[in-house]
Amino acid sequence: MITLDSIELPDDLQWLNRHQYLQIKQNTFRALSGKLLITESIIPGGIKIVLQGSRTRAWTIKTVIDALNALASQVNQTWVLNYHGQQHNVVFDRSKAPVEPFMLKDVTLPGAEHVFYFKLNLIEI
Repeated sequence: MITLDSIELPDDLQWLNRHQYLQIKQNTFRALSGKLLITESIIPGGIKIVLQGSRTRAWTIKTVIDALNALASQVNQTWVLNYHGQQHNVVFDRSKAPVEPFMLKDVTLPGAEHVFYFKLNLIEI
């Protein structure tokens, strides 16, 4: 089961970048002598989480998209993401669209039961 706050999300929503993130920040630069200097430090938080569906999986209806957008429009809020039993405290990643919905079938005015797949951009804190 996948939920964000009290919103139930499709179980087959894929965590795209789950294994692409290291909690280590590395900076490299050259000293005046030309020697390579490397500094590293552990990043305690701020891990980006990208959850995404597709045309073939993880569909939802417009009312769920509207509920996610309502959460995303609230400032200074932390939400609990439950991803198959693992809990993560998250905020919406506003460096891009926090919720990116895509209509499965294009229509001019989608109703409450219209089907979408979507991408959800979060940051674990």
